[in-house]
Amino acid sequence: MLALLFEATVKGSLILALAAVLASLMRSRSAAARHLVWGIALLSAAAMPLATSLLPAWRVSLPLAVASSRAPRSLPTLEQGQASIPASGLSISTFVGAASSPASRPARPGHAPASGNQTRAAPISLASMLILCWALVAAALLARFLTGAARLARLSRGSAPVNDASWRALLAEARRAAGVTRPVRLLASEHTTVPLTWGIAHPVLLLPPDYQEWSAERRRAVLIHELAHVARWDSATHLAAQVCCALYWFNPLIWLAARAFRSERERACDDRVLAAGTRASTYAGELLEIARSSLGLEPHGVALAMARRSELEGRLLAILNPEVRRGVPHAGLAMGFGAAALVLTLPLAAFRPAAAPAKPVPADWRSAPAAARDTEQTPGIAKPARLSTSPSSRVTRKPEPAPVSLPVEPAPVPDARSAPGAASLSPCDQRNVNSRHSHSSSNWSDGGKKSWRVSWSGDGCSVDLVASGDVKFNADFSDVTEISSGGYLEITVREGESVRRIEFRPRGGTLQRSYTVNGSAAPYDDAARAWLAEFLIDLDRHTGFAIEARFPALLKQGVGAVLDEIDRMFSDYARGLYYRKLFTSARLSQSEVRRAARAAGTTMESDYELGRVLAALAEQYSLADGEIRTAFIEAAGTLESDYERAQLLLVVIGKGAPTPEAGRTIVKLAGGMSSDYEKSRVLMALGGSRLVDPKTAEADYLDVVAGMRSDYERGRVLGLVVGSGQLSKEALIRVLDVTRTMTSDYEAANVLIGLAAHNKVEGGVKDAYLTAADRLKSDYERQRARAALRSQ
Repeated sequence: MLALLFEATVKGSLILALAAVLASLMRSRSAAARHLVWGIALLSAAAMPLATSLLPAWRVSLPLAVASSRAPRSLPTLEQGQASIPASGLSISTFVGAASSPASRPARPGHAPASGNQTRAAPISLASMLILCWALVAAALLARFLTGAARLARLSRGSAPVNDASWRALLAEARRAAGVTRPVRLLASEHTTVPLTWGIAHPVLLLPPDYQEWSAERRRAVLIHELAHVARWDSATHLAAQVCCALYWFNPLIWLAARAFRSERERACDDRVLAAGTRASTYAGELLEIARSSLGLEPHGVALAMARRSELEGRLLAILNPEVRRGVPHAGLAMGFGAAALVLTLPLAAFRPAAAPAKPVPADWRSAPAAARDTEQTPGIAKPARLSTSPSSRVTRKPEPAPVSLPVEPAPVPDARSAPGAASLSPCDQRNVNSRHSHSSSNWSDGGKKSWRVSWSGDGCSVDLVASGDVKFNADFSDVTEISSGGYLEITVREGESVRRIEFRPRGGTLQRSYTVNGSAAPYDDAARAWLAEFLIDLDRHTGFAIEARFPALLKQGVGAVLDEIDRMFSDYARGLYYRKLFTSARLSQSEVRRAARAAGTTMESDYELGRVLAALAEQYSLADGEIRTAFIEAAGTLESDYERAQLLLVVIGKGAPTPEAGRTIVKLAGGMSSDYEKSRVLMALGGSRLVDPKTAEADYLDVVAGMRSDYERGRVLGLVVGSGQLSKEALIRVLDVTRTMTSDYEAANVLIGLAAHNKVEGGVKDAYLTAADRLKSDYERQRARAALRSQ
C-alpha cells in the first residue's frame, strides 16, 4: 500500500503542477474557468490510486540511472499473505488445514533471552509505521471534518427560520436568477457573524443576527453570492477537496491546490454578483464591512463562508478591476478540459518505469554454483547485498508446521526449465530480474471443506490457482492422482498472448482432466504434464509445500544439488525449510557449510528466517574452523534486527570460538546495533568468555560501552569490566572517562564503587576517580563513591 500511495502521490503532484502552470497562463480568463482547472486536477490526483491499481500496466524501459531499479519480486509466495503453509506433504488440504488453524507463537519476554524453540513476534516494520502514521493523521483530519459537520447540524437545528416577507421574496427572486431548483432553507443564528452556506441535497443559508439591519444592496449581494455556491454545487466540490487533503495530507501541493481552488471559487461567486448588476464599489464596500464584523468563525472548514479575512485583499482587487473577465465557462470548454485530463491521467496512471538491463541475463544464471556468486567481504563490517525475495519478507514470521505423512513415495523431480528446448525467459519466469509482480493468497473453510486460492500478476503474466478439498499429486508433479469428493483444482496462467487453463475434477469415480490452450481443447500429453510440473515446482520454490518429496530426491544427487536448488528458490520461507532440512538430514563438509552460510547471508532478506537457518547450522556444526566461523559471522552481520543479530552472536560466543579476531569482529557487530539491551547482552557474554578479556578492557570494547544511551545497560557492562580484577592503568582511566559521561548518579556511583573494590586506585587513576566522583550531583552518591576509595 505504501508503494501505491507514493506512486500515486508522485503522479498526482505532476498533474497539480501542470494545473498550476495552466492556471497561471489563464490569468486573463474568468475565475470560474480557473476553478474548473483546479477542480479537475484535484479530482484526477484523488483518483490516481484507483486508476493505478485498476488499469493494466504500461511498462516503459528507461535507462538504469533514470528508472527506479527494483529487485525481482517473488511470484506466488504465501509468506506474504496471512496463511502459513506446511513444509511437508503433497496434499493441498494439508497446508490449507494448517493455515485455517491458529498457530501458537510464544512471545518474547521483555528482558530475557529466548531459549529452546521459542519464536519471536515480528517487529513493526518502517513501512507499517509509515502507513499507521498516514492513517492516523488522515483519520484525524476526516474526524475533524465530520465534527464540523455535526456542529453545523446542531447549529441548523438551533437556528430560527427567516420568515420576513421581504427576505422570502428576495430569496425566491435570487433562486430563479441563479437557476437553483432545490429548496433552500434560510435561517438566522446568533452563533455566526458572517453568512454561511452548506448542504448538497438540502442546502442551508445561515445569516448572522443583524440581518434585519442590512441595506437592500447587502441583502441582494449576500443572497446572490450564497446561491451561486448552491447553483455551482460548491459544497460537493468543497467536500471532495477536503477528503483529498485528508488522504494526501503529507503532500504540500495538495494544500496549495485546495487553497487556490477555494480562492477561485469565491471569486467566481463574486463575479456572479457583479454580473447581476451590483456596482463593484458598492459590493466591495459591503464585503469589506462583512469581513470587519466577522470573528473568523467557520466550523472546521465545512461551511462556505462569504468573507475570509485571509482572502479578502485578492478578492477586492479582482472585484474593483474592470479588466477582469467574469463569464461562466461554456460546456464545450468544460468537456475539453475533462477530455484533456483523461488523456493525461489514464496513461500516467498506467505508466510503470522499468530499468533497461545493461546486458542480457543468462537463462541459466541460477544454476551457476553459489560460490561463484558470493562476494568476499570483511567479516562483520560491510553488509553483503541481498537478492530481494518479497516486499514483506522481513515482517512475515511463520511457525514451522508439524510433519505429515506423504501420500506417495518420493522420486526424482525433473526441472522443466532444464529440459531441452525449454524457453529461456518467459513472462512468468522469476529469473527475469526486471520482473515486478503483485500477488494475493487466501484460505477459507466452508462447511468443513478447505479451500485455497493464490493469484499473482505483472510483466505480461497472471496466474490464478483455486483448489478445494483434498488434492494429491503424483511423485513428479506432472499429474493429480486423487481429489476428494466435491473438490477440484483449477489453474489459469496467462503469459503474454498465451492462456493455459487446466482443471481437475472427480466425477463418477474417475478423475476428469480438462486442458485448454488459448480457449481450444488440447490433449493432456507429455507437454501438458511437463508444464504442470514446472508450475508446481515454481510453487514449491515459493512455499516449500513439497519438501518431503523433493528433498530426498535432491539429496540423492548430493548436497550440492540441494544447495543449487535452494539458490533457485524465490522466498526466504522456502529457503529456510530446505536449509534446516539439509542441516538435520545430511553431514556437510566444511566447504559445503561455508557455502551454505555465505549463500544464506547474501540471499535471505528475512531476519527471522535467516536467524533460524544460522541457529540450525550452529547447532549441528562446530564453529572452531576459522573459515566457517567467518562465514557465519558475516551472515550474522547482515541481520538488521538487533534481536536476531544478538541471538546469533550469542551462539558464536557460546560455541567458545577462541580467536581474538572473532572477538573483535563480534564487538564491531555489537557496536552496530541500536538496542542497548541487546548490545549489553553481547558485551557481557563476551566479557564472560575467552574472546575478550575484560581485564584489558580493549578500546573497541569500551568504545561500544561509551556509545550506549542507557546508563543502566552501560553500568552493567562496566560493572563486569571493573569486577574482573586488577585492570591496567590505561584501562582504569578509560573506564573512568566512560563513567563521567553517565547521567545517572546511582549507576555511575556503582561503577566507581566496583572499580575501587577490585582495583588499586592511586596516582593519576586516583585523580581521575575523584574527578568522576565530584561530578556526581547527588551528595549521597558522591559520599558513597568517596567512601569506597577511602576504604581501600
